[in-house]
Formats: sequence, C-alpha cells, structure tokens
Amino acid sequence: MPKKAIRKKQVSPERLMQFGFAYAPPLIIGAAVKNKVFDTLDSGAKTIDQVSKTTGASQRGLRAIMNALVGLELLKNDRQGEYSLTLESENFIVSTKPGTLTVSVPMILMRMIQI
Repeated sequence: MPKKAIRKKQVSPERLMQFGFAYAPPLIIGAAVKNKVFDTLDSGAKTIDQVSKTTGASQRGLRAIMNALVGLELLKNDRQGEYSLTLESENFIVSTKPGTLTVSVPMILMRMIQI
C-alpha cells in the first residue's frame, strides 16, 4: 500500500503584512471622501480626468486613490478607463445618501493621525 504524501501547510507572511497596512484603507477612503470622489461618481461612471475636472484634485493623486479603492472593492473600473461605484460605496460612502458613513470618517482619521 503506497504511503500518502504528507502535505505541508504553506506558510506566508501575507497575514502579518495585512496587519502592517491596516491603517491604509481608512486613509484611502478618507482621501476619497475629502476629494468628493464618491459623490462625483454618484451621477455615473467617469474617467480620472473627468473626476479631476469636477473635484479639482490632481489626476496623479486621484489615480492612486481610485486604483486603491478598486483594490478595496469600493470602486469598479472598466476597459474604457471609467470608474464607478460599487453597491456598497453607493449606499454608504456617498455623502447625500441616508445611510452614509462619511460623517464618521473625520473622527476615525483624527484618532489615527494626530493633528
């Protein structure tokens, strides 16, 4: 009877690295809220250039923030370079929506960063 191959559990630093970057999502969301990214996208999908023209934020900064938000699954982007809200961000991170959580963003950031 052949011996069963013993599989070793793969070890990865991913979980520990996630701890180290736990501060990043609130900062990214805070920057997007401050620059009205979610509010601007509430009227429909837009390119970074369009969001920049509406908000006055730099394209370079918006590209970093909006791509990070795609990674956090709070924005979607398509092949034409247009970004749009997810169902979650549409309902909870647009400042004009009844269920908005944007009022808590400054409080969270104040606790994270000493101003």
